[in-house]
Amino acid sequence: MAQHKQFIITPETCVDDMLNGVQATYPGLSVDIKSRVIFHAQEPPNNNGRVGLLSGGGSGHEPFAAGYVGEGMLTAAVAGSVFSAPPASHILTAVCNVAAVSPGGVLVILNNYTGDILNFGLAVERAKAKGYNANSIIIDEDCAIDKPEGAGKRGLCGCLFVLKIAGGMSLMGKTLEDISSECTEVKKHIVTLGVTVKACNMPGLGLMFQIEDGLMEVGVGIHGEAGASKHQMLSADKIVELILEKLCKTLIVKKGDKVCTIVNNLGGSSQLELFLVAGLVCAHLKTRGVQVVRQYVGTLMTSLDMAGIQVSLLLLPASDKLWLDCLDAPTNAFAWPGNSLTLQTTCRREIVKNLEADTQMEGPTITSEEAVKLKQCLKTVAEALKSNEHTLNELDKGCGDGDTGSTLKRMADAILQDVDEIPARAPQLCFLRLSKLAEEVMGGTSGALYSLMFVGAARHVPQWSAAWQGALDMAMTYSNARLGSRTMFDALIPACQVFKDITTRGGNWREALSKAVDAADEGCSKTQFYKPLFGRATYVDASNIRSMDAGAYGVTVWLKALKTELL
Repeated sequence: MAQHKQFIITPETCVDDMLNGVQATYPGLSVDIKSRVIFHAQEPPNNNGRVGLLSGGGSGHEPFAAGYVGEGMLTAAVAGSVFSAPPASHILTAVCNVAAVSPGGVLVILNNYTGDILNFGLAVERAKAKGYNANSIIIDEDCAIDKPEGAGKRGLCGCLFVLKIAGGMSLMGKTLEDISSECTEVKKHIVTLGVTVKACNMPGLGLMFQIEDGLMEVGVGIHGEAGASKHQMLSADKIVELILEKLCKTLIVKKGDKVCTIVNNLGGSSQLELFLVAGLVCAHLKTRGVQVVRQYVGTLMTSLDMAGIQVSLLLLPASDKLWLDCLDAPTNAFAWPGNSLTLQTTCRREIVKNLEADTQMEGPTITSEEAVKLKQCLKTVAEALKSNEHTLNELDKGCGDGDTGSTLKRMADAILQDVDEIPARAPQLCFLRLSKLAEEVMGGTSGALYSLMFVGAARHVPQWSAAWQGALDMAMTYSNARLGSRTMFDALIPACQVFKDITTRGGNWREALSKAVDAADEGCSKTQFYKPLFGRATYVDASNIRSMDAGAYGVTVWLKALKTELL
């Protein structure tokens, strides 16, 4: 199959290359490529008590979130890799820089995705521990599934209503508590639904999934995933009717109500189609006796080049003056055309980095021979993950963003590059170094979970059974996924339990490891029959899920590599 043609240099550098373009186009912004933070550098006059706003997430959704950085909207945004949450350390950099110019505190606005919740949540907690006044609000306005299990509803382009209203309230000098409270109310009045006729292409990987002729996917997200259901292809007016029927029913929009709408291009639809749909949205709502008082149309939050649209409704309360005033307030964020950020400026505040000191605890040590073996285990695991990149990516397509293999390969490459510097004789420091690597190079949900597991294991090494259990306990403190959730825990938990049971009874650790690998294999195999409860697969039609979970399979890869090296 021919590779999809894209305007990129390499998949590995496309996000940083994109951010370089943002900085080149808008010199009124400060863009730090290393931390991937986009910052509104020009401090506004009379900034007494002003609340700062921060948002972000994975790349591939442009112009979100960098396009909404500017006076009257976000103070800063932080970008992750394509469709992956940024690491907590980068988010903390953004929070601290926003706080430096926002005496009223920092409000973090994020969409409901597991990776974002974990990484932004970790950063906010670290910021609070440093004494910063920070709060967060999670947007979850998707109505593709009425009552999704586990992960809950996704945040989609309706979050832009919240960003704009929060920005308007900040301009008015409202407090952090006032803005948080009002935006919590705003998000209850928003619903979004999207459809697509063609999947997006991941950089370097190609088409995410196939849509059969004569069909469309309804209830798509913004991470390249398929829809919640399939539907016969309809004409544009019938598609709009289908979308609005669901939106109005979910939000209980009735005759005489006033709404604001967003008609969003998911990336690959033409402007002709977009404005055609926008006109139909207004016309259909008018026939329902619903007044559209504001409509925002454009390529606002994308799923790379997915050919589709999303429609959002904001149901205005009887007293709608505050929300409309905020929506109408001026902003120079570049996602809205013609603003002052395209001008050259000499007023640019450099972003402060290196806000976290490395942990200095050394803990127990192991022998030189054991340290050599530990490093060899790391090398063997890394090589195994690299050789399984394609298989893992294929398993992840259709129900995820098709990058599990690429994500684990990034970790493998980082280990191989860093292995000579890893302090293997001090296993606690070794595992903390691995935690940092996972956070920095993997990103997203996997990066956060592996980072947490390395931290949990570090507290117990070199007691390996206790370290394994400690890793699981730490991860499950922050994740609700358990056995049967179709995640990597379906392989990890039974393997850990077998290893612990045998070694606790005084059994041979070699036997324990061998049987643990068998238990992981069995647990991984079972995932092909499980209904996904977490991650993007939660929102995908079951017909797209025909194989084992990629995360669970990844666990079996590195466990088998350890078995090969140690037995």
